Amino acid sequence: MNKNKLISLCHKTADENNANFNVVLIQYFMESILRRISKSNERDNFVFKGGFLLSNIMGLDKRATMDIDLELIKTQKISASKILEKFKSILNADDIDGIRYHILKYTDIRKEHKYSGINISVLCQIENIKQVISIDIASGDVITPKEIVYEYKSIFSNQDFSILAYNIETMLSEKLETIFSFGHLNTRFKDFYDVYVIYTFKKKDIDINRLKDACYNTFKNRNSEFNIQQLLELITNIAFNPLMNERWKKYISQIANQQEIDFKAITNSIIELLELIKVNELTNND
Repeated sequence: MNKNKLISLCHKTADENNANFNVVLIQYFMESILRRISKSNERDNFVFKGGFLLSNIMGLDKRATMDIDLELIKTQKISASKILEKFKSILNADDIDGIRYHILKYTDIRKEHKYSGINISVLCQIENIKQVISIDIASGDVITPKEIVYEYKSIFSNQDFSILAYNIETMLSEKLETIFSFGHLNTRFKDFYDVYVIYTFKKKDIDINRLKDACYNTFKNRNSEFNIQQLLELITNIAFNPLMNERWKKYISQIANQQEIDFKAITNSIIELLELIKVNELTNND
């Protein structure tokens, strides 16, 4: 790949996906890093998750992101320096994509004053085209029942590849826990939006029983209590909160092609999903 080919490819892909050129360019470099992970000796140590995974599942027109999220396999309890060493070996492997990679810096990620992973900033370069990609590598989250082998669908070629990844139910459980934890103070509207998008477009793929189990496991792992009734009351109150509605309008106006989604539609989808879990729980308890 050279500069001119990359620019041409990204313009073509942006047009096909009704996306911004710069967003697509970032996507290209993120995909190249993910592909390297999938072909490396470290491929069984990292689990693909987060907005980039959701973007690949749903389509770039519905969910764009600017960084990569990974989870260390649960059995992997290693230091930041060891993680960095692993990533250097991935990025410095044989030249399979014509991209030069340079790790600029790394910082610890801490939640509630506990070490939970690292963030790595990687400079990707093709000739004079440079782009810094942020990679969050977390540890300690629980995957229910386990990670899956995901077939990543390239938007640039027909060269798909397999990589370990979160299942939809674990993704949803983390979104719901975050919504619950932040409560009325929540300004992370992407969590509301993501639940809406997954439920609206992938409803038939959601295993409600597995989602229920994932919620209990995720909430417990994050020191929260999964109480469906409390969640339903919270979402109902948020739906009629004027400030939250105003904040939502501001958030959604910044997402291309999504300006028409009303906040009530978002909260209704979350309530419907929670009601399905509630019915499942009642049925299984009978």
